[in-house]
Amino acid sequence: MDDYFIAGFRPDFSAEYVPRPLIIPAFEICTDEVVEFLIQFSADLTKPYEECAPCGPAAFWAFRDDIDSRNTLVVAKNADVALRDERGATMLHKAIRRKNTDLKKDIIRVLLERHINIASRDIDGLTARDYLDVYDIENKEELRGIIDDYVVFLVIDDQVDRVEQLILDAYDHILDIQGTTKKGKTMGVCELAHLKQLKEMTPLLNEIPQYEKKIQDLHTAVENGDIVTISKNAQEKRCAWGCDKGGRSLVHKGVMYQRLHIVEFLTQQFPNLVYIKDNLLRTPLHYAACLKDRKKFWPMLNAGGNIHNCVDVNNLTVHDIVREVLERETPTKEKPRGRQFYDYKARTLIEKERVARYGKDVPHIDAKSAMM
Repeated sequence: MDDYFIAGFRPDFSAEYVPRPLIIPAFEICTDEVVEFLIQFSADLTKPYEECAPCGPAAFWAFRDDIDSRNTLVVAKNADVALRDERGATMLHKAIRRKNTDLKKDIIRVLLERHINIASRDIDGLTARDYLDVYDIENKEELRGIIDDYVVFLVIDDQVDRVEQLILDAYDHILDIQGTTKKGKTMGVCELAHLKQLKEMTPLLNEIPQYEKKIQDLHTAVENGDIVTISKNAQEKRCAWGCDKGGRSLVHKGVMYQRLHIVEFLTQQFPNLVYIKDNLLRTPLHYAACLKDRKKFWPMLNAGGNIHNCVDVNNLTVHDIVREVLERETPTKEKPRGRQFYDYKARTLIEKERVARYGKDVPHIDAKSAMM
């Protein structure tokens, strides 16, 4: 670790230093054999690196355009596929946006083989597949086909749990994609499942529109404080586990709209909902930490006793957020160099989430994000 790497200069022309893990320069100047050696001997790919925005785990530095693609491929094979940067992007998002096309398809395929969550969305509610529609990316049709082929594989391989999880995670490109039979005939996934006589997968695919509507109705009921609808419908299928395009669960929504009785009901009936994280890896307890009445929600949301130690993509625990809200908000100039660009403010979390809209059809896609 280089604790005094010069990342730039402050307005007063004094040097600004950031800690720099050894794996970072290894990505930049070493061969893939050296990078793999360091990883095998416990180089920490999860350690936050904050030289420039968007900040994220050290692994994400390997997805920069100037890094040798062979090193990027090594990281794709070894890093935790659940990692995200401060904008909520996964390694798949990074691989899709990467302008260096060398080994790009191989990197994407490796991530998919490791079952990276293709339904994961960034701060704007965009999946990696959505990037192909929103941004100017070379060979986008071929890349889209690779992702869609992965979904087709899950269907014909009868991986019901994984396909259902895509539904619960609000992934919206299942029924609109097509696969090819061994005879070369192209057909939709419902037809493919029927052709293979998949007894669980076929009805699941046929019920996707109704499934999605039931999830949406539950979210609307939470927003409106409709406990009757929630208690009546929450037990249908796994609808209670469904999230919106912000990655927010029913409990996130309950905290957001301060529906104490609904949060109490949901945490009693579905206690593991408190562990679900939104697009920025914030638990419902992170949301509650921003409320004046946080003490009312705290016992219900921290039942496991360790959720308060979970960090979000801005490397903040629940206690960090409480300190930001109650004591002193960290001034921009005191934040690490990379964190100053987006300058995340914890105390405005609830206000922003109440008005937030997510997805590729939303016209307010962050201009800063589009430049990164």
